[in-house]
Amino acid sequence: MRALLITLVLFVAVGCDSSTITTDADATPDATSDVTADTTPDATPDATPDATPDATPDATPDATPDATPDATPDATPDATPDATPDATPDATSTCPARAATLGVQLDRQDVVIEAVRFSPTSPVAVLRNGTDAAVTITTAWRWCSRPLYGPVVAEDVVIGANESLTVTVPFPLGAVDELALYNNSSYGSSNAIRAFVAWGAAPPAPVTGLTRVDVATTAGIWDGILEFVPIAAGDGAILANDSGLLLAFPGAFSSIAASCPLQ
Repeated sequence: MRALLITLVLFVAVGCDSSTITTDADATPDATSDVTADTTPDATPDATPDATPDATPDATPDATPDATPDATPDATPDATPDATPDATPDATSTCPARAATLGVQLDRQDVVIEAVRFSPTSPVAVLRNGTDAAVTITTAWRWCSRPLYGPVVAEDVVIGANESLTVTVPFPLGAVDELALYNNSSYGSSNAIRAFVAWGAAPPAPVTGLTRVDVATTAGIWDGILEFVPIAAGDGAILANDSGLLLAFPGAFSSIAASCPLQ
């Protein structure tokens, strides 16, 4: 009997231990509930909300506004105002209009040199009648830029009152030079010389014999043997201006670009 009781006690003890180990609910639920619950909620809310909002708002708004306003406004305004205004004023100021009246000494001159475009191959001069009556330029009239000489016209030409005549000078004229107009070939005569102008630098000293400035000064149609019209860098012509000065003074002429009209 005692042995049977011991056996029953042992059976009951072993059965209880086995039941406790097999039905230990702490291991399975803890693993499933702890791992699954913690991993799924944390991964989904943290990754999805952070990535989507940050990428979309930062990239799209910054790229579109910056490209459109910066490129379009800067290019259009800068190109239009800078190019157009600069070109027009320069051309206008370089090419002055023909003088309305010239300071002509009627007691000494009837025709004056209004303009000269100097060139080694195709120099041009403009003569202007400074009187109220027509003047005839005959084939006897001569140019002189000593030691060079030549006729003014190939046949007689009438210049009306206050009108001009453009002619080709038959010899080269440089950026430092002079030009004298005579109504005959008496080059040393202060009565025959009608007009004179020197430019670029003072004419050679009269003692060298390579200038007519002394004849022009004696005739009263040029201010002095050292006077000349200054030529600005790059210019290629001179033109009588509206200063009101007599054409005996260099200040009565302006230095202009070779491309400017002479009348």
